[in-house]
Amino acid sequence: MPQIWPMNWILLYLIFILIFLFFISLTYFASFDAQLTQEEKSSENLYTFSCDWKW
Repeated sequence: MPQIWPMNWILLYLIFILIFLFFISLTYFASFDAQLTQEEKSSENLYTFSCDWKW
């Protein structure tokens, strides 16, 4: 049994990284499609969600 556990940890880390990258790509493409389809309506909502910090 001890030989199986390191492989399980490696698989867990790989699955976590894949899910994280998938979530980032979904959010990127969702915001990109929203900018293409509704530029004027969703521009204010997207600007608050972007990296324009108001110090």
